[in-house]
Amino acid sequence: MNFREMSGLQVFQAMRDGKLPHPTMADTIPMRVTEASPGYVKFHARADRRHVNPLGGVHGGFAATGPRFGHRMRQSTRCWRPASGSARSTST
Repeated sequence: MNFREMSGLQVFQAMRDGKLPHPTMADTIPMRVTEASPGYVKFHARADRRHVNPLGGVHGGFAATGPRFGHRMRQSTRCWRPASGSARSTST
C-alpha cells in the first residue's frame, strides 16, 4: 500500500483499519483514527501522566492540539493526490 498514491480519505481509512501505521506524533499525543468519511475524521485521544501540568490539570497544549489537528485532518479527507504526489483540494 503506497500512501503517496492515496487520497487523504483513503489514508485515514487505512490507518483506521490498521493497514497503515498511525503517525509517530500519535505516540506523543496518543490518538487514533476511529472514523473517516468525506469531510469527517474522528480521533480518540486520552491524556496520560505525560500530559498533566504540576497542578494536575491537562496541559493546554494537549487540549488545544485536538481541535486544530481535527480541522486540518477534516480538510485532508477532501484532497486527492495525483500520481505526481502534489495534493489538490476538491472542495470549493
